[in-house]
Formats: sequence, structure tokens, C-alpha cells
Amino acid sequence: MSEGSEHYQSFLEQGIEKLHHNHSEDDIKSMLSSLLEQTQKTTELTQAFQCQINEAHTEISSLRNELQSVQKEMTIDQLTQISNRRGFDTQLQQEVDKRNAGNAEPLTLIVTDIDHFKRFNDQYGHVMGDKILQSFAKILQHICTESGFCARYGGEEFVVILPNCDLQQATAVAEKIRVATERMEIKQRNQPDAIDQLTTSLGIALYQAQESATSFIDRADTYLYGAKQSGRNRTVVEPSTE
Repeated sequence: MSEGSEHYQSFLEQGIEKLHHNHSEDDIKSMLSSLLEQTQKTTELTQAFQCQINEAHTEISSLRNELQSVQKEMTIDQLTQISNRRGFDTQLQQEVDKRNAGNAEPLTLIVTDIDHFKRFNDQYGHVMGDKILQSFAKILQHICTESGFCARYGGEEFVVILPNCDLQQATAVAEKIRVATERMEIKQRNQPDAIDQLTTSLGIALYQAQESATSFIDRADTYLYGAKQSGRNRTVVEPSTE
């Protein structure tokens, strides 16, 4: 396109130079005809180039959308359709970075898993085990849609990030999850009765200034372990320092 523009400019300069000299009417008509013809060709080249630019923009936009779609898929747990460990790690690090940059709002983390999940898996089979995980994920989504970010951390363990929530508020969220899990009824195919009652244990930690994301997770996991050791189906919360 650049070469075409230079050629057209050169053609115009030559035409103007010729018009400065005395020419017959036929010569002038011929030069004007050539000028119009060259102008038409240049216009067509410009339009063709613009079409190429538009096509390139469309292709770039399409590739960008595909990349965003792939990146999103990489952070979604295929079984439960909530965020996976990768998505959780990214989200938690963003929240930690905000606090380390001066955001004074509280940040709490819930670590939870389904009590005796292996027993359910062994008793009812892996298909039913998957259904249990999917149902539990839906509970988390329903309860945490507005207040937090939930993810499957691995196996039967899940996590909930609660920005701008203190320990008291996080405990209220955790108890909603625990009670909803108790009330959840899951039936086997072609079976009239629900499987045994499901329960969950939960541990809650409050982010401490300049703490690493790994340390934050480990502390919440410690409180989950405390809930398990205390009999399961309960929430153990980090002691408040206030």
C-alpha cells in the first residue's frame, strides 16, 4: 500500500508539472483522463487495504476471545464447574496483594471438606461420589455468590475466599454451608431413599498483615483439622485477637 501511495503521489506531481506548460485541449483531456483512472485505481487499492485491515482486526478479536475462553477453562474444575486450584491460587494472591499494598479491609478464608467422603465413595460408587461433589459445589455457589469466591481445592476439599468479611461474618457463612450440607438429600438412581446424611467440617482463618498466601491457607487448614479432630460437622474459627 505504501508503494501504491508513492506511485500515485509521483503521478500527481508529474501531471501538475505538465499542466504548467502549454498543451492542447486534447493533451489536457488525456492527462485528466489518466489522472481520473489513476485516482480510481488508488481508491480501489485503498479500499482493498482497508478490507484487509478490518479482516485482520476481526481475526485478532476472534483469537483474543478464544484465548480468554481457553484461559477461563484452565481455571474451571470440569466436574463441579466452579473454580479449580489454579483459579483459586490466582484469586487469593490478588486479594493478598491488595492487603499488602495497603487495603485495610479484612480477608477471611474458609477451608472445608465433606466428612467421610471416602466411605461414601466406597459404599455408593464413584458416580455417586461425583454427584456428591457437584451438589456440594452448588451449595457453595448459592451461598457465596455475593459474598465470596469458592473453588474446589482438590479431591473433596473446597475453599471459600471472603473479601471484606471479618471472622464473625465468615462464621455465619460457614454455618450456612454446614447446615445446608446437613439438609442436602441425594438419591441414587432408581432408589426411593436418599443416601446417608452428608456433613462437612470447616476451618476459618483471618489474613494477617504481610502473610504469604501459603501461610494463610495452612492456618485455615489447621482449623479444619481441628474441626475434624473435634468430631466433624462443625466449624472451628481462628481465635479473635480483639
